Amino acid sequence: MPVMFRERESCFHGFDLVRMGKPVAKDATGFMMGGFKYVVANYFVP
Repeated sequence: MPVMFRERESCFHGFDLVRMGKPVAKDATGFMMGGFKYVVANYFVP
């Protein structure tokens, strides 16, 4: 299965929850939700 990821300099695990209002956190959340929408639309178990 293909993997999509982004590495962000100076960020740590959970940074998006600690700094919710920052642009980098908003971008990370948008990237995650975009990936989720892609998976839901393209992969399923019958």
